Amino acid sequence: MADPASILPEWLDMTFMGHGHCYLWRSDLLALHAISDTLIAAAYFTIPLALYVLLHKRKDIEFEWMFLLFALFIFCCGVTHLMAVYNIWNGAYYLSGFLKALTAVVSLITAALVWPLIPRAMALPRPAELQAANQGLESEIVRRTESEQSLKTARRELEEQIEELTRTKQRLEQEIEQRTQLEQQQQQRQTRALERSNEDLEQFAFIASHDLREPLRKLMAFTQMLLR
Repeated sequence: MADPASILPEWLDMTFMGHGHCYLWRSDLLALHAISDTLIAAAYFTIPLALYVLLHKRKDIEFEWMFLLFALFIFCCGVTHLMAVYNIWNGAYYLSGFLKALTAVVSLITAALVWPLIPRAMALPRPAELQAANQGLESEIVRRTESEQSLKTARRELEEQIEELTRTKQRLEQEIEQRTQLEQQQQQRQTRALERSNEDLEQFAFIASHDLREPLRKLMAFTQMLLR
């Protein structure tokens, strides 16, 4: 069994010939491959950064983990292209192969997970559906706002009517109280007048009975004389 310590130097071995020998060190061919792989690597490094910024700014994105997995996959692809540029002049093929193997593992994991994700992604609302839902919500908000405004208006009118009824009730109570007081005063005056009339009648009866007592006595005496 090979010692890992002896295998590691082989992975870092850079004594192989670079790809430039295959290109016969032609400057135009070297520039074509070097520039192309460099630009591809730059694009591959930029895309994960853009995905990270998107996920950082939008915390509500569905399947965030898949975006991160795509970012890792694309980043690994960029590293392999950057390694291809390095191998034009250097022969680090073990390291290049290791990076390709790592990229292959990440690619297979991404491919294996993306297929089961398709039905769930298809079930997400479409932009038109979201727009229709938003329009429905806006219409509902407008309707509720109008209803609330109508309720506020009706409540204000009801409060005004209650205030008017309260004022009318207070006015009627005052009028009733005033009329009651007037009636009580009138009854008191009538009572005093009746009392005075009764007193006058009693005095008249007393005087009349006193004045008529003597003539009646004389009349009774005269009647007795006639009877004899």
